[in-house]
Amino acid sequence: MFRDLFENIEKAFKKLFENRILVLGFVLVPLAVLLFVRLFQLQIVRGNDYYEDYMNMTRKEVPIAAMRGNIYDRNGILLAGNRVVYSITISDENYYTKSDGEFNEMLLRLIEVLDRFGLEPERSIPVSVDEKGAYYFEGSTSAIRRFIRDVYGTERIALLQEQGKDPYSYDAETVMKYLMTGYYNFTKKWAGASEVSELNALKICNIRYSLSSVSFTRYLSSTVVKDVSQEVQAAILESQGNLAGVQVEESYERVYYNSECFSSILGYVGSITTEEIEELNASGGDYSAGDVIGKEGIENAYESYLQGNKGKKVIYVNNVGIVMQEEVIEEPEQGNDIYLSIDANMTIAAYNVMEQQLAGVVVNHLYPGTDYDPDVAYEKSEYLLPIRDVYFQMINNEILSMQKLAEGDALSVGRTMDHTMKNRKAEVISELKEYLETKSTEPLDSMDEYMQAYVTYLASYMSDAGYLVSSRIDTESDAYTRWKSHAISFPTYITEALKAGWCDLSTIDDSERYNTVDACYEFLVQILLEELESSYGEFDKLIYDELIHTEVITGCDVAIALSEQGVINIDESYITRLKNGDNDTAYNFFKDRITSMEITPAQIALDPCSAGLVLTDPNTGELLSVVSYPGYDANQINDSAYYSKLLKDQSSPLYSRATQSRLAPGSTFKMITATAALEGGYLQADETINCAGIFDKLDHPRCWIYRLQNGEHGDLDVVHALGQSCNCFFYELGYRFSLNGDGLYSPTTGINVLTEYAKMYGFGELTGIETSENVSTLTTELPVTSAIGQGTNAFTTISLARYVTALASSGNVYEFKLLNHIEDGSGNTILSYTPKITNYLDFSDSTWNLIHEGMYTVVHEGGSRNGDFDNLRYDYAAKSGSAQENRKRPEHGLYVTYGPYDDISYAMAVQVPNGYSAGNAALIANALYEYLEGDITLEEILENSASSGSVNDILD
Repeated sequence: MFRDLFENIEKAFKKLFENRILVLGFVLVPLAVLLFVRLFQLQIVRGNDYYEDYMNMTRKEVPIAAMRGNIYDRNGILLAGNRVVYSITISDENYYTKSDGEFNEMLLRLIEVLDRFGLEPERSIPVSVDEKGAYYFEGSTSAIRRFIRDVYGTERIALLQEQGKDPYSYDAETVMKYLMTGYYNFTKKWAGASEVSELNALKICNIRYSLSSVSFTRYLSSTVVKDVSQEVQAAILESQGNLAGVQVEESYERVYYNSECFSSILGYVGSITTEEIEELNASGGDYSAGDVIGKEGIENAYESYLQGNKGKKVIYVNNVGIVMQEEVIEEPEQGNDIYLSIDANMTIAAYNVMEQQLAGVVVNHLYPGTDYDPDVAYEKSEYLLPIRDVYFQMINNEILSMQKLAEGDALSVGRTMDHTMKNRKAEVISELKEYLETKSTEPLDSMDEYMQAYVTYLASYMSDAGYLVSSRIDTESDAYTRWKSHAISFPTYITEALKAGWCDLSTIDDSERYNTVDACYEFLVQILLEELESSYGEFDKLIYDELIHTEVITGCDVAIALSEQGVINIDESYITRLKNGDNDTAYNFFKDRITSMEITPAQIALDPCSAGLVLTDPNTGELLSVVSYPGYDANQINDSAYYSKLLKDQSSPLYSRATQSRLAPGSTFKMITATAALEGGYLQADETINCAGIFDKLDHPRCWIYRLQNGEHGDLDVVHALGQSCNCFFYELGYRFSLNGDGLYSPTTGINVLTEYAKMYGFGELTGIETSENVSTLTTELPVTSAIGQGTNAFTTISLARYVTALASSGNVYEFKLLNHIEDGSGNTILSYTPKITNYLDFSDSTWNLIHEGMYTVVHEGGSRNGDFDNLRYDYAAKSGSAQENRKRPEHGLYVTYGPYDDISYAMAVQVPNGYSAGNAALIANALYEYLEGDITLEEILENSASSGSVNDILD
């Protein structure tokens, strides 16, 4: 029975398992239960945890740049603001592989679109391409070194330096090759690499280098071209199917108003560097690659206030990193607004009167003839500006582009000039080739002046290129001294330099081939001839110099070429006159254009071409105007071509004549000497000193009245000595300072007295202004001549302004700041500045009264300015100063002044480097006083042409 039961059970189970559905059910049901439990755990128990983890993998936070704060003058006039622009940007969103060049191919398609509109990617690396397709560095030394460091990395640079190599000395070709092959896939893996032109390769590198700066923040875009038109935007959008990752984005661009007038104080903004990120974040900043920061001036000094607070947006990407959605979660906050102490209209007026006065000086010193002998002029201090020097400066200062001359229409005057230059250049190179290869022994001084210039250029090139190492040269050797005196030939000098080991030929690959002096000489000749063949460089300028000064290229040619390049506008009838004109036609043309300032002193870049002015309120210590001429357009500063031109500009617009330029103060120093004499007991208030024209102690220096008029001042007290700017009077004081306790002359004793009182007025230390500033240096020798502002004194305009402010206020030496106050977005003042008195000069009332009276006498009562300002309807006090630091250039002109005398509102310092006379600095002050007193409006100033006034006589 049991057996039957078991058999039935066995049959039942057998039948059961033979039912596939039922078996499947036994398998699936437990699995379903497990799946349900797992889903319950994922969705209900730990759903939030897993959701957050998922979102962290696909949700990325990206910063949004804040709009920069505005900068205003004291009256609320906008100096620097922002405007909305549309820019082409690119971001790395994994659309393309890079190893096979797919990404580079996309960039070429983008470049092709930009080329249709004449646009180029923003330059992020300091490299350009010449007409032969060769790469060369172009930019500041710091930018080039930073680029090389980024390409090679600090560790590799250190390793190479240990091996005796210096990557910082590599040429652009070497660095670019390393960059392209090592980083940007210009290799065999990219089949199209060999077909890409050098120019397009550079454009690709610029885009990728800029993009690499934000590589640590994925999905942050990099700007390719700023501020594009609607047509360009449409073209990019139409091509987006082939330009994945390229977008048109709205952003803000910094805008500067009347930029040239304010550039020296406002500075400019630019893209942040790696070093700047580290430095700013170390002091509490929130900066990352791609940010724009202040680089100079107020923009830099108050960066933390102007920058604003970044916003945030969230982007969601798919599993391959492509952006699917984005959302703003925090709006950016605009930066704070800066209000400066300066008056915008005063500054604009000052800048323009400086330019007009400089133009007047240039016009009044133009010399039309061909018989000007600079050696005779230097000897007699009768400096003039030969008109042919002006013609040449149009090329030398790159107002005329040599490259554009070559690219002109076949019938253009510019193209003819280029052909003439190249023909002459070929002749010169042929002559130099023979001169070098035959190892000519013809001394340099026996060659004509132009061949001397060409050979001197070769010597300079050897030094600049590092082939001739100055530190190795024995300056006492016969070869060197004879070369400096032009008594031997260049081939002889180089041969001797090779023998003496002054040359460095370590860059030669085949060292065995160049193991003798003759072989090394041949190598150098080859290098020099290759350099001469390059186009549009300094050697070409020398050729133009010869052609212009020998009248092969005329002033009329230069004038027409200026018109062809759009530098100036000339109607067709005048062009016809120029084509048929002579020397007088060209001279009158340029004289008229300089007078109307269509051609500016800065463009000519001959003496004088620059000036600095600082205006203060001596009652409060506020800076009302800080001006440097020439300025630059900060709106274009980030354009590589424009910045490169600024670096080459011979008028040095990036250098502030208000805060950086240091000149010997000349007779403006005499109030310091008077102070030391009166306060130190070296001179009594009513004491007189006799001026016989020649100081009869020491080396017998002369007074200006003897030098110019063979005269003398006679007996003078300190008031009239200041008024007449009598040198002998102050020589005597300098001598008295230098007598030690034994009554013996001790220069150190005298220097100590002068520097002690100069330091009281703030010289020898910074004024405190927020922009780049040099320290005024104090004299270290010759106390007698230092007492009249010579010696080794060298003062900035702003330090002279602090000095004259102290004089005007009878003792208040201020710390200078441009800041007035800072406001947040709601108009609340979050920081303000009140000028601080860093030193109070507690001198006697008698000393102050005598100095004030002496400075008043300068302008009145037939003082040293000889009544130049008799037309003014108000009183002021002043002191002029002239100083010569180079016998081959005109004297500097300086002027310090305050007024009106009975109700002092202003103190001012003006410097005109190589300005011929202190009177020309004084005329600038005069013109600005007329504006300040309401005798002329700003509109009238802006309509004026070159000043008709110019002072040549030096009466101090």
